[in-house]
Amino acid sequence: MTLPLVAVFIVVLFAFAALAIDLGVLYTARTSAQHGADAGALAGAYTFQDASKTQPSSAQNAAVAVAVQNKILGQPLTPADFTLTAASPCPATSATTGVCADTTNRRVTVYIARTGAAGIGTFFARAIGWRSVGVATRATAEASTQAGGSHCLKPFYIANTVVATDPTIIQACSDKQYLFDPGSPGQLTSFAQGQMGQQIVLRPVGPKNASVPSQYASLDFGAGASTYSCVIAHCLNDPSCKVDPAILANFTGKCGDSLQTQNGNDPNKTYWGIADLISPTGAAADTWYQGNPTSQGFVFCSESAPSTNCDSSLWRDTSQSLITAPVWDNCKTAIGSGKQTVPLIGFVEVFVDQANKGTGDIMAHLVTGSSCGGGSGPGTGSGPAAIPIRLIQGP
Repeated sequence: MTLPLVAVFIVVLFAFAALAIDLGVLYTARTSAQHGADAGALAGAYTFQDASKTQPSSAQNAAVAVAVQNKILGQPLTPADFTLTAASPCPATSATTGVCADTTNRRVTVYIARTGAAGIGTFFARAIGWRSVGVATRATAEASTQAGGSHCLKPFYIANTVVATDPTIIQACSDKQYLFDPGSPGQLTSFAQGQMGQQIVLRPVGPKNASVPSQYASLDFGAGASTYSCVIAHCLNDPSCKVDPAILANFTGKCGDSLQTQNGNDPNKTYWGIADLISPTGAAADTWYQGNPTSQGFVFCSESAPSTNCDSSLWRDTSQSLITAPVWDNCKTAIGSGKQTVPLIGFVEVFVDQANKGTGDIMAHLVTGSSCGGGSGPGTGSGPAAIPIRLIQGP
């Protein structure tokens, strides 16, 4: 009787071991797959903030490029893992892959599945006939159609005509050389898209007659010059910056709200604020590369002149030099001398190169921008360029 009982209990023991060990391994594998799907969906949704990108291919390519950087139980993901099942239909824009781009709703869904022979191998469950178990998951992310600010918004008011090549504001507005069309708010104008990657001067803003006495396109988020200098390098929710509680409540102004200007050039505070921003530890700041980089640093791939070794999907958004700043419509709302409250109409993302200690001018490169659209934005947390990007529970 002993041998049959041992044989029976060994099977039961292996079943419990499978429940304890194999199930834990499977949950770990599914969590890893979910991380890959989440990362891919967010990367795909991020491409919608750049109106110049071709969709849906840009979203699909970016989603796969980021997702495959993840692993499942130490094994790297491959494009073959992005497969569909009958229970997870994909929109017609991507009928043969597990990356689905919904251009109408600016959503990207990533399906990751390892099934059949590619499933997750088991250990003790083999005793009851389960040699492998399939793992499948998905994630959906969406990008808002309107900008909504950022809790790290910087205190620089960017003129809508900052990209203009005309010598005066009047002429620039007449020739529609602006970031966002004042008459029909939306994404970047075609003129602005052609200027992305160009170097600009943030303070004072151009064209040449943009500045008036005491105005240098700075913003007051609380305790005047001290807050101004502090939030250049820190976020608005940093207690040391003493940001106005009314602003801190939403982390920033909402689209359509008015922000108050900070008067005076303050070149010294501007310089040290920028220095603390781009090289907080005293190390060398990131360097702007347009085209093929020759050393480590920030990489920006020009849409107008792409390099064979520098794809625009390789943008890095973790550099300290990348900042988001609000835009005011200087074609409709002129800023006079003294304290002013001016409504913001959108946001731009720029790469800060350096600040001039003597003049307070800030040299930067334009990366992208997002307008507020026709209404007020949510005014809460957001992704790059102030566009809210989030994971959602898709249908």
